[in-house]
Amino acid sequence: MKNNILTIYKKEILEFLRDKRVLISTVVVPLLLFPLLMFGVSYFFSKQISKVSRETVYLGYDSIVTKKYLKTIFKPPLYVLKKTIKKNHKKALDDKEINFYIEIKEDKNILFNIYYDKSKQVNEIKYSKIKSRIEDYRSKYIKKELIKFNITELLDKIKIKTKNTATKKKMGVFLLAMFLPYLLIIVSITGATYVAIDVTVGEKERGTIETLLSSPASRREIVLGKYLSVTTISAMTALLAIVSVNISMLMFPQLNGVKFHMDLFTIFIVLLSILPISMIFSAIIFLVSSFAKTIKEAQSYIQPLISLIIIPSMASLFPGIDQTIPVALIPVVNISILIKNILYQEIKPLFLIITIGESLILLVIFIVLAFRAYEREGIVFSSE
Repeated sequence: MKNNILTIYKKEILEFLRDKRVLISTVVVPLLLFPLLMFGVSYFFSKQISKVSRETVYLGYDSIVTKKYLKTIFKPPLYVLKKTIKKNHKKALDDKEINFYIEIKEDKNILFNIYYDKSKQVNEIKYSKIKSRIEDYRSKYIKKELIKFNITELLDKIKIKTKNTATKKKMGVFLLAMFLPYLLIIVSITGATYVAIDVTVGEKERGTIETLLSSPASRREIVLGKYLSVTTISAMTALLAIVSVNISMLMFPQLNGVKFHMDLFTIFIVLLSILPISMIFSAIIFLVSSFAKTIKEAQSYIQPLISLIIIPSMASLFPGIDQTIPVALIPVVNISILIKNILYQEIKPLFLIITIGESLILLVIFIVLAFRAYEREGIVFSSE
């Protein structure tokens, strides 16, 4: 039995290694994806922020009072004042004639009413600069008024200073623990998808399933051999993703004031923690693909499944999700939180036991279902 399973396993792995599409999706993409995501996007984002910060900001106003204050606070060439009738300010904003419309009212207080389109992200960046300049003006105004009454000693009586007690390494772990579980889950599942489709419905389309069924191997041995090959590719994809992240960290040892990379032991433990989800979804995708008659049909079945996984796999990004028993019972979410806390080195034994135990139960269920599916002639030969 072991020889038959191993023979089928080797056959599938060799076929995958000969397939350029598999190598690209399971090797090239994981290795290049993380550097591009982590540093490529970050670089272009910072460049865009810098560009927006240098752009001229057009400020609309209507009254003489408003103009007086604006001329004092906002200086050209970065800021340009444009006379705008109040009733037309919405149209001026929509037509991008101005970025902000400001109305200032003097009473007991000086009230700044600022109108702008919050649906445009660039306006939020520009607003932060406008707010900063108004805050500076406010501080100078208060200082000037206090000087009149000779009570300047109150100006700097209360100060606030913050100091981050976390080390650069701990800040690195914080960033890594947020996005790595999500990316590993998605990468491992997508890595299993193509392979699972190929070893099931792909065999049917090529007409090679009959040859395999006529071999000495039993159907259960065929299922196990194929399933183990799918799981191997899925785990390999996850491993390459982890290695890619670590290489990226070593190539860029400092990013925004943080230093972090995973040692070999952490890489090993993280890989072990992703294995349950890789094995479960390899079994699920293998099972679902078995019912399809064509590769396109299999893809149409699996795509919604992957879409459903996205939200729970993002659990590591949400604050306040702790290692509780209810969380340990939620598939995908539990693995995401487990990986997060492995990186923090704050694993609760009960949470770990429940998560692994539930994963093993689900794994057995889906493998048994796959066994039963392959025992039905209508499913095995459904392409006919």
